Amino acid sequence: MIRNIPVFALAACFFLSTGIISCTKDEKQPLLSTRLAGKWKKVRYATDDNVNGLLDEWETHPVDSATSNILEFKQDSTGVEYTTNSPELLFSWYITSEQTLSFAYKNSETTIFKIARINSANLELTTRTKNGLVGYYYDRTN
Repeated sequence: MIRNIPVFALAACFFLSTGIISCTKDEKQPLLSTRLAGKWKKVRYATDDNVNGLLDEWETHPVDSATSNILEFKQDSTGVEYTTNSPELLFSWYITSEQTLSFAYKNSETTIFKIARINSANLELTTRTKNGLVGYYYDRTN
């Protein structure tokens, strides 16, 4: 029995060290609403011209350099859309489910978007219209 004590001690040290290593603090992703807050400039858009349900690379086009389109998401779930030569459009926004974003414009129009991608520099939104799938690609401006 005394010969087995080093084996038991070694096993106990192994399990104890494994438990300590596995207790590292997990890095939490910021909330989607926190990542969305700020100003985003539209740089490209896409339309599903071949109606295959996908936005193919050849269906993606740059925004005309003479046009500026900025979405500003505020922390209080309100926002403003600024477009060259157009009045500002006020909206409220909320995340309805994972990766789904709803815009309720002050003119009573509501649009539902899927957040296809979001990171610290890029935002990609898609929506379905009567003409098919549409995509909007934004770069963070602040």
